[in-house]
Amino acid sequence: MVRTTDKTKKKNRKNYWDLIAINKKYRNWKTILLAELIGTYLLTLWIILPSSVDFDGMNNWWGYIWTLMIMKAFWVAAFIVLIVYVLRYISVNLNPAVTIAEIAKGNDKLPIGIAKINVQFVGGIMAGFTGLGLAILTDNNTSTLDAISPLVRYYDWGNIGANGWYDNPIISKSYYDFNGGQAGFVMSTMILEFIYTFALLASIFYWDDKVSHNMRPLVIGVIVWIAVTLGVRTNNIALNPARLVGPAIAQTTSDYLISPINYTDWMWVYLISEFAAAAVFGMIELNKRNKLEI
Repeated sequence: MVRTTDKTKKKNRKNYWDLIAINKKYRNWKTILLAELIGTYLLTLWIILPSSVDFDGMNNWWGYIWTLMIMKAFWVAAFIVLIVYVLRYISVNLNPAVTIAEIAKGNDKLPIGIAKINVQFVGGIMAGFTGLGLAILTDNNTSTLDAISPLVRYYDWGNIGANGWYDNPIISKSYYDFNGGQAGFVMSTMILEFIYTFALLASIFYWDDKVSHNMRPLVIGVIVWIAVTLGVRTNNIALNPARLVGPAIAQTTSDYLISPINYTDWMWVYLISEFAAAAVFGMIELNKRNKLEI
């Protein structure tokens, strides 16, 4: 008679999340790219939804809850946990910076990685224009679609008098219009975005081999929650080039939602930082592997 050990029982225990696992024969480049497109679209739309339908302006219990600082980060992190659980058996980068890291680590071959990045940007842009449509349908003419631009300190002569400074989204469209203080603030945005993106990548992949497959989505959600909470309190952050570009293009090309900011003028501030962080992380991983599998 063979005694069943606790380890054997644990191994044979039914994993209910496996019920949504896709059959391996259907996991090919088509389903992978489709998952990246749908996942990035849903993630970006979820992030910009509060701005599109004006959660802040709701005069009810939900509007009050949304004013809590913790809610904005939890809104993003909770959805990431869900989407990673649902799509993890197919493909679940949803972020060009993460895909670059996956290529460097050898988890993705170069052609499929480049294809993923392209469909991620397409998904982000689709979400941006969907958010724009929701803003129009709800008559939310003040929405910025949660498009991200750096925050700078600038003079407001009319409201607070001469020599007064306060933080506000960039009004000037030229980097050279800034004095030293404003230019320094933009540079600090780039440094912070680099640090947060690199820390996000390092944290995600550091825990990859240290937690179970079922726990990994939860760990990623906690990491994102911490990063967004810290980032919102220090400056605007994106952490995801696809999430950044989509709403910026939709907001800037809109004839319906009028804003004094051309967000596409300032995408470079974040894109350079995010891709630089991914490149540095990738070079570290490539140095470990000593070769790039193509």
